[in-house]
Amino acid sequence: FCLLPGVRRSRSRAMATLWGRAMRSICDCASTTLSRATASQPWMLCGASMATAGKSVRAATKRFSKTGSGRIKRLQAGKQHLAQSKSRKRIRQLGKDAFVDNKKEARRALEMILP
Repeated sequence: FCLLPGVRRSRSRAMATLWGRAMRSICDCASTTLSRATASQPWMLCGASMATAGKSVRAATKRFSKTGSGRIKRLQAGKQHLAQSKSRKRIRQLGKDAFVDNKKEARRALEMILP
């Protein structure tokens, strides 16, 4: 596996050696020995992690919100359309916020909001 673009595979071992020397001179951790894993992942030399940042599910953040007490708040379904067949009292009550009661569903919603 060659790390530098434009270098043929036949020269990859020599280039990996050059890459290792360059990384040893750049890195302040001079005692770190290069292995095959660190040659392909040079950011692991200094102990730095390149973990991807957790992303929240954008659809979930628009549908759920966390209250101050830690409960998951959601909107009720059934208010958006076909309102002519529903009473005014029912439409008014559907406008209030509801909470996710099932603990398993609340945990899933919270993981989507806060990864």
